[in-house]
Amino acid sequence: MFPLSSHVDAVREYLSRMDIEMLDLILSDRNTYSDLNKSLFLEKLSNIFDAFKEAGDTRLELHLGECGNCHKHCRGYTLLGNSSANYLDLLVSQEGGEVKDIFYCSDLINYREIEKNTGYTLSFDFEETAEYTEDPDYTLLVHQCDQAMLYWQKRENEIAEFDSINFWLETHATLYDECISYFMYARHDAFFELYRKLNLLKDIYAQKDVIYREVLLLRPVVNDGFYNERELLQWLMRNEDTGFSDAGCISCFSDAAYFFEGKVLFDEDNHLYLSEKEFKPFFLFERFFTRYYDEKLSEYSLYSEKEIEAMEPDSDAYKKAMSLRHAISERQKPGLRK
Repeated sequence: MFPLSSHVDAVREYLSRMDIEMLDLILSDRNTYSDLNKSLFLEKLSNIFDAFKEAGDTRLELHLGECGNCHKHCRGYTLLGNSSANYLDLLVSQEGGEVKDIFYCSDLINYREIEKNTGYTLSFDFEETAEYTEDPDYTLLVHQCDQAMLYWQKRENEIAEFDSINFWLETHATLYDECISYFMYARHDAFFELYRKLNLLKDIYAQKDVIYREVLLLRPVVNDGFYNERELLQWLMRNEDTGFSDAGCISCFSDAAYFFEGKVLFDEDNHLYLSEKEFKPFFLFERFFTRYYDEKLSEYSLYSEKEIEAMEPDSDAYKKAMSLRHAISERQKPGLRK
């Protein structure tokens, strides 16, 4: 079916060609892309391709990289116009050799240095059109969103208790679902974005017992930059899965990872704060894990940077190459340097 060797190769090629019809043919209708159904995603992507073409681009150059923030080590591409130098950074999630999701990345780190500051950054930001602003159902939806936000506006600068967060999420779950029908990519919609962040926070908070315990276990191991190598490696390997989950990068969902007067700023736009006592261990966990994991992976890895760069994103080989647990396990086998 594909003119190239795999589904992933085909998606890359048709992104480069800006060929919406072929992407429509090969992407699965069962998946969502950028939290949108396929047709809405391709409609938005088509508009972006049109912007490239209007700027004189006939093809997009794909430059490999990976996310350096919320989706650490998920790989993707900078789509760079061959004439305009405009670009779009996308992550491409894969499973079993098939593309499962494509979404915008605000912190893509390219493996090879490229010039990205001579053009414009294109993104999936939604623009309201008359089709929506004149729709009475849409107008009602916006009003309901504004009313929902009043709950937090009346409590600005106060610490948000978890009972209040859960109550608000349960009350407005249906409204959140309805927003997806109207917003192509709703990062800039106040209600949609805050609901998303608080819902992620709820999932993160469910892991608090594990996070608290692991921070307490590591603190005696790490003391002013000096640490017990064996115990640190054991801690990093034990927490590898948690470190790359939402709980391991909580600062992605917070506007400021600093504390003052017993609280941490979670959402600057809405002046929403969380309890320092409850959440400081999450930030400590992230700081410890981020500081030491990459350092030790680089030290113990069995692969060179060139070998890792040549691996297929999300392949078993790549996952093993990016796993400290795998590197230490392999080094313990006979015949390999400890």
